[in-house]
Amino acid sequence: MGCYDMVVGNFVCPYCNTVERIVLDQTKAGECNFTDYGLGEQAPGFYDDSVETDKRRCSMCKREYKYDVTFKSGVMTSIKIKDTVFDEVHIYKKEEECVPKIYSEEDLQNMSNRLKWIKEVLEFNTQRIKQAEKVIEDINPKIELLKLKISNQINKKYGLL
Repeated sequence: MGCYDMVVGNFVCPYCNTVERIVLDQTKAGECNFTDYGLGEQAPGFYDDSVETDKRRCSMCKREYKYDVTFKSGVMTSIKIKDTVFDEVHIYKKEEECVPKIYSEEDLQNMSNRLKWIKEVLEFNTQRIKQAEKVIEDINPKIELLKLKISNQINKKYGLL
């Protein structure tokens, strides 16, 4: 296998607040002495101006989230983590920003209120779906009966019976 260097990024899981490390690439374009190239560093190889987009599952809480890693002139300039539950985007531009967030009571209350609202919306939509399913159950036999009547009338009109 040999030696290689790695392009890595550290960030905080938006759900469980765990510092995560993602290996974006292994490269032999550098010194190949197991060096980690991270935020703000020139990564050897083909990392001109690009955005790497993917999804990842947290090693601790197992929840999935999306991320974008931006390179400018070969330098990893930012890692953007997308939290779809609370509809937030977390952007890391320096390695020292990758620390767990300490939430205030107000933050926790706001998140709790948002989750309650999401639960209410889901319950409401679940009821609407059940009502729609009931309508479909009631309509399907009527549709079949109409098809039969139309078919019979066509057959009678054109003497196909």
